[in-house]
Amino acid sequence: MYNNIGKPPGTLTYSGNIYNDTSIHVIDYNENDIHDKIVDVNELKQMPATSDKRCIYITGLSNIDTIRQIGEIYKIDNLFLEDILNTMLYPKIDFRENYIFITVRSLSIDDNNNIVSYQLSFILFDNLLIYFQEKELSLFNVLKTRFKDKEFRSNDIDYLLYVMIDIVIDHYFYISDKINEQLDELDDIIFDNTDSSIMQKIQAKHKELLTCKKAVVNLSSIISTILKTNNELIHEPQKKYFKDVEDHISHIKESFENHRDHNSQLKDLYQSNVSNKMNTIMKTLTIISTIFIPITFLAGMYGTNFINLPEAKWKYGYYMLWLICLILAILMLFIFKKKRWF
Repeated sequence: MYNNIGKPPGTLTYSGNIYNDTSIHVIDYNENDIHDKIVDVNELKQMPATSDKRCIYITGLSNIDTIRQIGEIYKIDNLFLEDILNTMLYPKIDFRENYIFITVRSLSIDDNNNIVSYQLSFILFDNLLIYFQEKELSLFNVLKTRFKDKEFRSNDIDYLLYVMIDIVIDHYFYISDKINEQLDELDDIIFDNTDSSIMQKIQAKHKELLTCKKAVVNLSSIISTILKTNNELIHEPQKKYFKDVEDHISHIKESFENHRDHNSQLKDLYQSNVSNKMNTIMKTLTIISTIFIPITFLAGMYGTNFINLPEAKWKYGYYMLWLICLILAILMLFIFKKKRWF
C-alpha cells in the first residue's frame, strides 16, 4: 500500500510485500573473466572502482537504510529511490547527468496459477548497471549461462540492460500464451453452461489482464525514448536491439488487447447463456400456466354452489370432467409443439 501521502518528495517508504531480506550481489566482468560475490552495504562502500563492467543486483527492498546507503554511494537522487521503493509504479524512464533510471514490470505465474506482477528498476551508469527487484525472480536465471559466453561479456554494459529488458518482454509472450490457453479452455466449457464459477473465472481473468496492461503500458514509449535520445550511456550499436524490443512490445500489446476482447466476449456469452436459460424457464412456466387456464376455468365453474348444475348429479360427471381436462391439456401441448414453442 502506498503510504507516502502528504510526505515531502524523496521520502523513502517501502510500499510492497516483504519477500526477501535485502541482499547485494556484485558481478564484475570483462571479455576474459568474471567475478561475482555477495556483499553487504559496508563491503560495497569499500569496493574499489573497476575498469571492468559491473552489475549489482539488489534483491529485497524492505531494508530502507540499505537502499538509502546504496543511493549515497552512487549519488542516486532520492526521488528515484522513492520510486524504487514504491512498487506500484507504471513503467517510466528518466535521465540524469551521469545515469539513466528505468522501471519496468515483470509478469509471472504464482503457485496458484495466477498472474502476478513485480517491479524491476534499473540504473545505468558508465560501465555500471544497478538492478533492484522485490524478490528473487527465476526469469533471470538464464543470465548465468549468458555470462559464461565470452562474446556476451565483450559487449558494453548497456547491452546487459537490453538483454534484461528483452528477457522480461520474452516472458510476456509466455504469459500471453498461457492466457490464450486458459481463455480457450473457458471457451470450450462456457457454451450452455451457467455455473457461477464460470463468471468468477472470467472476472479473475479480467483482473489479470489489467495487471498485464499495467505492465506493458508506457513500455513502448520508454524504448522509443531510448532510441530517440542521444545519450552517451546508450551506444549506437545497441540501438538496433532496442528497436527489436520495441517491435516485440507492439506485438505483445496487441496480443493482450486481443485477450481482453476475447474475455469480454466470453462474459457476454455467459450472460447470454444465463438470459437464455431464464427465458427457457419462463417459457416452460408460461406453457404450464396456459394449459391450466381452461382447466382452472372448468374446475371453478363446477366448483360453484348453484343447485341446478345438470352434470352435478350425473353418475359419470366427475370422470367426464377429468377426461375433458386431459383432452384439453393434450390438445394444447400438441398445438404448442406444432408451433415449435418448446
